[in-house]
Amino acid sequence: MAMSVAMGGAGSHEYVLAAVWSLSAAYNVGGGGDIRRMHSAFSYYDRAVRLLQPVTPASWQDNQAYLTTIFLLAWFDIVVFDPDKWTVHLRMACGLVNSQDDVDAMWATASGRRIVHAVARLDCSNALCNRAPPMLCQRAYNLLAHEPRRNIDDSSLDQQVDAECMRLHGILGRAAHLSYHWTLGGGELDSDVDVQTRSVLSQLQDWHDRLPAALQWPRTDDGEHIDDLAILAAWLADKPPLFKKLWLHYLAITVHLYHMLDPVASGLWNASVQLARRCLLLVQVCHDADDGRPHSLYNGDMSILFVLAVVGVLIDDPGDRSWIQAYLLQHRRETLWCGYERAACLRAWWRSLDAGKRLILSQPDRQDTPLLVGSGRDGDDDNNCEYGVGNTVKVRILYEDLVTRQVQADYHEFAYCELAAG
Repeated sequence: MAMSVAMGGAGSHEYVLAAVWSLSAAYNVGGGGDIRRMHSAFSYYDRAVRLLQPVTPASWQDNQAYLTTIFLLAWFDIVVFDPDKWTVHLRMACGLVNSQDDVDAMWATASGRRIVHAVARLDCSNALCNRAPPMLCQRAYNLLAHEPRRNIDDSSLDQQVDAECMRLHGILGRAAHLSYHWTLGGGELDSDVDVQTRSVLSQLQDWHDRLPAALQWPRTDDGEHIDDLAILAAWLADKPPLFKKLWLHYLAITVHLYHMLDPVASGLWNASVQLARRCLLLVQVCHDADDGRPHSLYNGDMSILFVLAVVGVLIDDPGDRSWIQAYLLQHRRETLWCGYERAACLRAWWRSLDAGKRLILSQPDRQDTPLLVGSGRDGDDDNNCEYGVGNTVKVRILYEDLVTRQVQADYHEFAYCELAAG
């Protein structure tokens, strides 16, 4: 995603090229943590920042190059994992898009649409996974959601996926906005947010129903969705990574919005469970395709930890729960979360599930969250980070009592060895 945006906005601007070289060097550091290459990556990064600081864009071309550079710097911080800096650069990128006198003029060019979409993907990831407000303006998200098909080659799966991903992120922007306000309200929906949430769900359903045939979930001869691991693996074998993200995003955000509406009271429980199981199957297929290694396929998009946290709430099969726990504990930190925290939150909720409670929110006490000892990159022997047997994490569960309909809180504490034991 990052490099395709860069190629559309680089031009002859030196700061863009420096940012491209910094990101390229960071990607090429490899599993051994090559000090020379990492020094080169940070040198280019520093050069891009120094060249960018005195710049005042004087034209649309300059502004496009400026925005491209900010976006690349955000991606550099994602690759080297610096959550503070990448959100700073994301805020700058969103501010540049929002400050345009005419966002529609930017949208009129292919490169402008590509940059706005790329920024929206990072903004949605930050908002949904970190419970933060979206920073990109709703006008930009509306343009994404209603983007018509432009010169799409129906024989090109990549082009179809790109177009549908753009439209889906327009809807995700609305969903992220609603999710943030729902979180602020302690899990309560006022009438206006309730109506808007149902409107977004209607948009998602319309998006799903209009998918080109090549992108639709496989069905039986009777028209039923196929939920068989082997068949799904064969179906996904030749599909690009963005195709898998497309379905993960759609399934997870639909389940999340159902959760906001209270699937028990709204009659959406069975539909939620079905979509959650389908989403878990998709994660398992991707996991098997990667030879069982946790991967960074989802960097810069909705975090896989967020996806599993959303759908894991609805999983009651002991084998599936054990698989989720083991998968989460293999993951290093993504955005502001780590797999250890997500695993603890899910375990806390599963412990409360049979007690007549509806989960609203779960939140770890970060003062008690253990620091990662391992720091290996994907492919390293050190990739499975150690937390220390003696470390514990506390989790606060906000829930609604289904008998009294009152919102209350529970607290749970787990040791790492307890989570790892399954």
